[in-house]
Amino acid sequence: MWSAFINCIAELDCLCSLALVAKENNLVKPEILSINKKNKSPILDLRDARHPCVEKILKRFVPNDIKIGDKGSLALLITGPNMGGKSTLLWSVCLNVIMAQIGSFVAASYCALTPCDRIFTWIGASDRIMENKSTFFVEMEETKSFIE
Repeated sequence: MWSAFINCIAELDCLCSLALVAKENNLVKPEILSINKKNKSPILDLRDARHPCVEKILKRFVPNDIKIGDKGSLALLITGPNMGGKSTLLWSVCLNVIMAQIGSFVAASYCALTPCDRIFTWIGASDRIMENKSTFFVEMEETKSFIE
């Protein structure tokens, strides 16, 4: 009996937390689409997508639009200079997709997506964006420490 009650309280706590975060951070409700005759391939449409963690620290995050599928490409190749925002963009997309699929609102002005069961990307695991250090810079620092 107690475990059912505790589970209900835990679920309510989780949902209230998601609602509070959505309200405080101007998040929007995603539209979850199904793959059918109209939507024959996976779709991800994020408009003015933001990285929910980075924008809390920097306060001047530039939002991005991402559209994958729906008669467009199903893959993106993102290139650019060091510290150009590539990893932040990828993390932003990944976080928003995961947030939408757990039932949370997302950090964007609009979001429509078909459910996905995996995300394929390579994101620099060792970048320290808050310290203004790119993945390449961190890797060079690590290499230098091995040489010294």
